[in-house]
Amino acid sequence: VEENIRAHYEALKNQLDPHFLFNSLNTLNGLIGIDDDKAHDYVENLSSIFRYTLHRKTICKLSEEIWFVNSYINLFKIRYGENLVIQHAIDDKYLNWYVMPISIQLLVENAIKHNTISNKKPLFILIHTTDHDSVIVEKIINPKLRDGVPGGVGLSNMADGYEILYHKSITITSNEKVLSVEI
Repeated sequence: VEENIRAHYEALKNQLDPHFLFNSLNTLNGLIGIDDDKAHDYVENLSSIFRYTLHRKTICKLSEEIWFVNSYINLFKIRYGENLVIQHAIDDKYLNWYVMPISIQLLVENAIKHNTISNKKPLFILIHTTDHDSVIVEKIINPKLRDGVPGGVGLSNMADGYEILYHKSITITSNEKVLSVEI
């Protein structure tokens, strides 16, 4: 079972693919010399992201995952500014509960990757806990024209990991305006 969990975790970590690094370095290059303070912040967030992905935990506290997600989000806030709106509503009693590393980040990444983010169509993401001991990541849907149905390999690997680790399923619900994933 431990090997299976590690394999799923490694698959999730590999979601931080070379395209992410390439795009991050291009963004950083655009900041250097124009806004050195933002470039410095960008490097700090980028290094935090890669440091987090290097540890080999199969589970982590929700507080650690939220810290990681915030570093990840900060990279994109530098890029998209006010067109990316992230809200948290995490009840403090859940901060010491355990989640699979990189799972919430993956949901945020999918929202950013598969949706248009612009002045006319800002992306809204809400990360919140529920009364029935779960975390939900919700996003307003502004699909990119080339995208098909949401839910690829990363989401499938995450679902398998939660099934193995916690013997629970993730729940995906959507309508024309909102996609919600509950873990």
